Amino acid sequence: MNTHHLELFYYVARHGGISEAVAGIEVDSLDLIETYVSNGFGIGLSVAVPKAKTSSHIRVLKLDDFAPVVVGVLWRGRLTALTEAFLGEFRKRAQQLLT
Repeated sequence: MNTHHLELFYYVARHGGISEAVAGIEVDSLDLIETYVSNGFGIGLSVAVPKAKTSSHIRVLKLDDFAPVVVGVLWRGRLTALTEAFLGEFRKRAQQLLT
C-alpha cells in the first residue's frame, strides 16, 4: 500500500471518530484483515471485492476517494504451461467478479 493511501485512510479514520490508529501491520490475506478486526484487534484497510460477503461482526466504511486497483502481468520470452494456466484462471476469476 502506498503512503498516500495510508495517509488518506488515517485522515478518514480520524474524521470518522476513530482516534487511536497508531500502530499498523501488513498482512497478505484479506481474510486475515477481517479476522483481526472481528476479533477486536483494531481497524483494517482493504480493497472491496465484488460479491464478497463480510462478517456481521465488522462495519464496512466505504472510502470513495481511492483509485481502483489495476493488476497487470509482464513476462519476457515464451510463457510456460504453468504461467498460461495461471493467467487463464486469473482471467476467469476476474470475469466472475465483473459479472
